[in-house]
Amino acid sequence: MLILFAISSSVANAQIPKTVNLNEAVASSIKNNPLIKVGTLDIGYQQQLKKTVKDYGKTNLGLTFGQYNSRIAYDNNFTINQSIPNPAYFRSLIKFSESNIKSSELQLKVYQSELAANTKTSYYQLLFWAEEIRLLKDLLSIYENVLKASTLRYKTGETNALENYNAQSRVNEIKAQLKSAEEDYRIELNRLRVFIADSSVNAIADTALIEKTITINYDNSTITANPTLAFIQQQIDIARQEKSVEQSKLKPDFSVGYFNQSLVGNQTVNGVDKYYGAGRRFQGVNLGIGIPIFARAQKEKVKAAEVNRTKREAELTNYQYNLQAELTRLFGELQKQRVQISYYRNTALPQSNLIISQSQKAFTAGEIGYYELTQSLNNAITVKQEFTKVLNQYNQTIISIEFIAGIN
Repeated sequence: MLILFAISSSVANAQIPKTVNLNEAVASSIKNNPLIKVGTLDIGYQQQLKKTVKDYGKTNLGLTFGQYNSRIAYDNNFTINQSIPNPAYFRSLIKFSESNIKSSELQLKVYQSELAANTKTSYYQLLFWAEEIRLLKDLLSIYENVLKASTLRYKTGETNALENYNAQSRVNEIKAQLKSAEEDYRIELNRLRVFIADSSVNAIADTALIEKTITINYDNSTITANPTLAFIQQQIDIARQEKSVEQSKLKPDFSVGYFNQSLVGNQTVNGVDKYYGAGRRFQGVNLGIGIPIFARAQKEKVKAAEVNRTKREAELTNYQYNLQAELTRLFGELQKQRVQISYYRNTALPQSNLIISQSQKAFTAGEIGYYELTQSLNNAITVKQEFTKVLNQYNQTIISIEFIAGIN
């Protein structure tokens, strides 16, 4: 009994479709999509690189053994030397590394913004296909009734076989359109699953295609929160820090060392000759400074870094210009779509509903023929489908505006 209960419970759970609403879908995409892991790992990579900034290089150990002081073959000299880069070089590298970390953090925000926009686009596209499927099912129901009426009229001799054939053909055509729309829905659902990284989702929670609310006003400051814009601005800072690194290489470096050696033989100490064997050591330190005398190549690197900084600023200006132009275009499209939606909702849709109702009644009553009926129905359904398309375009336009404004 327990086994049967467990099996029946698992079957029941498997039959329950998993739905997701818009907020859940967006939250899942910016948390679980593999691209987020890529961005997070890049931040960790840059943070790890920061720990490598203060690299003093390898310490040099040396041994000299032989006749460097006299004919005695077992004199020896031990040395240890360490180069020390200029502290300004380390400071510039730290700032450069911190700028790269911030760039990676901003890149992650760009990924999140793109994923949120793609998820919303896919979600509303699913609403569009769901509405398209509903319209086609309604149309199929109407034409199936028309086919029944046409078949009856043909049997009673009120019409010829051609009308019946056309009615059947129209039913089959709508069924094909319905299957195509259902396949488009499945394709889009798979796209949504990829964005939210959840293959178990079977449907979306919303069922009605309505206007998306917009909370953004057209303003020149709208683009300031755009993640890509912030990322490009950060590239200017990286270029600036890169120039500082190259400039710091023109500053002197230092070195410090220690030696310990033997000088086997007689040494005069206070006017007295004294013999020193290999066990008596002579030691000292050495200090050095490295001056970039041949610095032309390095100076050219500094100039190149400045050119790169200027190029980054030009890229920012260009992106700001294009972003503002795109925002202007989108608000223009939005206004045009509002006018169309108002027309369809207040005029075209009520008329199409009336046409569908009256044409069916007239056909049933024998007041109009099949061809007048199909013309009326096709025109009315086309109006409904065009309204659905405009409504979808309106929502997609708002999503594009939100993306520019940096709203997830």
